[in-house]
Amino acid sequence: MSTKLKRHLTNVFIVAFLGLIFIDTYPGPGSAWKNLQNGVDPLLDFTGLWQGRWDLFAPDVDRQNHHIEVVAIHRDGERTVWRSPVWRDLSCFQTFVRIREVEFYDRIRQEWNSPAWPAFADYARRELIPPSETDSPIIEIELIEVIRPLADLRLPARQPPLPSRRSFYQQPLVP
Repeated sequence: MSTKLKRHLTNVFIVAFLGLIFIDTYPGPGSAWKNLQNGVDPLLDFTGLWQGRWDLFAPDVDRQNHHIEVVAIHRDGERTVWRSPVWRDLSCFQTFVRIREVEFYDRIRQEWNSPAWPAFADYARRELIPPSETDSPIIEIELIEVIRPLADLRLPARQPPLPSRRSFYQQPLVP
């Protein structure tokens, strides 16, 4: 294959890739655009290029940041807490490298992922929670969603709203 043909095929691939991403993420007008998005969706799913829902555009802009905490309660009463990465606390490079991880933790908390909560709690108990200083066994795992509303930039500067917390899963463990 000639160098010129390789370059041409590479350029076609780049244009097609960018076109698919644009079609998938741009909130175009009307039902024709939605039909076009639905038409390319199977290709994006098959190739792993699906971007998920991006609530960056009006009228449904995402107004909250989410992360999760895993709380392990030990038999002696000690509580150990693990926190998922908070994207706004990461550098641009860290966000780029860890975006899939951050998105995983953002989505695991959602109700449609509830069948995965017991397995995730078990994984957290085994892999994320450091051992207790007293070697006391874990008797309960709790998954907590931390919701931090974004400050409204149209209002005068003030303290950002305090985060709220919602426990979305508890797993008592048999010692």
